[in-house]
Amino acid sequence: MKHIRAAGGLCLVLLFLVLGAGAQPAMAHVSREHAELVVSTGVNVTSGRLIVHHDVVSAADAGAWASKVLPAGCPATGSGVPGDDGEGAGGVVIEMAWSCHLDRLDLSTLLKKGGLSQVVVEFDGTAVDASAATPLVDAKGAHAPPRFPWLTVALVAAGGVALVLAARSLPSLLRGLRTGRRFRVATAGAAASSST
Repeated sequence: MKHIRAAGGLCLVLLFLVLGAGAQPAMAHVSREHAELVVSTGVNVTSGRLIVHHDVVSAADAGAWASKVLPAGCPATGSGVPGDDGEGAGGVVIEMAWSCHLDRLDLSTLLKKGGLSQVVVEFDGTAVDASAATPLVDAKGAHAPPRFPWLTVALVAAGGVALVLAARSLPSLLRGLRTGRRFRVATAGAAASSST
């Protein structure tokens, strides 16, 4: 029984350490290749806080820059300030406001224009890592952009070709069926007359 309690206690300590290591402060994620974004949605508005390295954009240009690299389909405003010793140290803190409710946000332009490899995002309480492979973020996580459905298009095209070919051969098929039926009727008639 002692061994089970000791093993259980050890597992709890390890779990605490693993979960505690993931909960780092915001400034730990900001570097030249990494940024942090916190998004909070409301009924008709969405607010955000983007922290990027000071080499990505200056504080003076940050608001206009962020409005361009975080398109959302509705007007956005932003303003940037240099990061202090606490939050955003070595970076630029950009406060964002969108005049609509955002269900998701596409970070493709931010990643590309900012030269970023990763953005740590908290979207309505859900924390995810966005990258070029998974730039779409929402309250359920980070997702890859939708791909063109080549397989579906190929299957539909093949089905269309099969229908066209079947439609072209339908008249001869019907003639064959009519001829076969006439043959059976004639054969049955001949058999009936020969038996009488």
